[in-house]
Amino acid sequence: MIFLLHGLLTYNLVFDADFSSFFEAKGEENCWEMALFQCFMILATKNNLGMTPVRWKVAQYFEKRWWTNYLRGKEADEYFKWKQNYWHNFLNEISNWAKPLQSHSFLDMGCGPAGIFMVLPGKVTAVDPLIDQYKLKLPFFIPEKFENVHFLASSAESFQCQTQFDFVFSLNVINHVSDIKLAVETLYACCKTGGNLVLSIDSHNYKFLRTVFRYLHFDILHPHQLTLNEYIYLLEEAGFTIKGEKCLKKGLVFDYVVLVAEKL
Repeated sequence: MIFLLHGLLTYNLVFDADFSSFFEAKGEENCWEMALFQCFMILATKNNLGMTPVRWKVAQYFEKRWWTNYLRGKEADEYFKWKQNYWHNFLNEISNWAKPLQSHSFLDMGCGPAGIFMVLPGKVTAVDPLIDQYKLKLPFFIPEKFENVHFLASSAESFQCQTQFDFVFSLNVINHVSDIKLAVETLYACCKTGGNLVLSIDSHNYKFLRTVFRYLHFDILHPHQLTLNEYIYLLEEAGFTIKGEKCLKKGLVFDYVVLVAEKL
């Protein structure tokens, strides 16, 4: 019974705008599917700060489903214009600390099918563990449209950096990974000395709710739940120096924050 109640709580969770829009996109039948998977996850995963392969695979499964349902019914050109405007506005928000130029090299880690690679001016390497499945299942995603972008299928943790980059972007990604400490270390290794990491995150406003989300897996798409100070600590522990911080969206439970960090 407690597992069913937890599933029902998940079904009714509306605190996080992205999460509630996920429910809206999936529809009533798939919301119950979500609730059942939540019940399964309590049994199949560690109930602590650690991570199991099952937990990460469940999150990746629902990430694929989210994109499929979110893009259904949208007109491709209209959506891409909207998304490009979104990314241009994002870059304007951080222009005090980061100004991408044609001469720069870029890594878009966890790019998804419509990441910031769409608007970056120079050569871009775009990496995502689901990139091959996006090619197969999302008609919107046509890699050939982006001549300056080289797409690779890899997780952040397993990515082998052959060259370092002036800018590393990891936007709304780091709490999706399996091993968050290793992922941050990879981002650091991919940055040139003097290069910049741009990291956007959903940061918990309350430690108590952060702990509840960690133990009860309320947020199926995001295996990791951290406060802003915990994210900053992770970056500084890896060797980054924080040079900019901006809240892009205030929320009751989460704030959506972008951090700009430099590798000195």
